[in-house]
Parts: sequence; structure tokens; C-alpha cells
Amino acid sequence: MSNNIYGEAYEIAMNDYNSALIDQEAAYRQAELAGDARGMAIAHQHIANLRVQQDKAHQIAVQHANSMRQPQRHPSGLSNEEIEVAKASHSGGTEEERIRSYAQQKAKLQHMRMTGEYRDDQGSVRR
Repeated sequence: MSNNIYGEAYEIAMNDYNSALIDQEAAYRQAELAGDARGMAIAHQHIANLRVQQDKAHQIAVQHANSMRQPQRHPSGLSNEEIEVAKASHSGGTEEERIRSYAQQKAKLQHMRMTGEYRDDQGSVRR
């Protein structure tokens, strides 16, 4: 689905909230002119609820936009490049088995680096 449809949906929702707020502000003024404290209180509650809902809708839209910017990860946690390397490996098995094996070996290496069992400078020549 294109990003345009999300933007369009957001605009429609915000316009609907703004319309509803204008209606409730008018209801509040009308109740105020009539001296109707109960009507004012109800309109005030509606205005407050609409503002909270509008803020939440905006937060959801921002979170969605941010999630669209982040690269999608495979369930294994590997990047797209790592998945391609794993698929191209000659270790045998199905693609999913090779991906799983690659992810396990990557996790093992990370653990060994963290515990000091393996250092990236091992085997390098120093003169």
C-alpha cells in the first residue's frame, strides 16, 4: 500500500476531529448564552475527549511513519544483506535452514566476543 493512502487517511481523521471540535465549541457557546451550565459541562467534556483522541491519533500516525522508515527485519534478526549471504552459502539444507544456521553462528560469535572468548584482533600480525 502506498504511503499516500496513509497520509490521506490521517488528513481525513484530523479534519473530522477539527469539525467535531468546532461543533462542540459552538455547542458550548450556545449553552453559555442560554445559561445552561449542564450543557456547557457536557460540551466541555466532549471537547476534552476529542482533543485527547486527536493527540492519540497523531501519536499513532507518527509511530506508523517511524516504523515505515525502519528497515524490516527477518524473524531471525538478520539484515537483508545477511539473509542473502546465508541463502548463498553452501552449507546445505533449505534456505530457511541456512538462514537459521547463519543466525545461530552469528549469535555464537557475538556471545564469544562479549565473554572475551574471541577477539577481533586474534591472528593479526603486529610488528
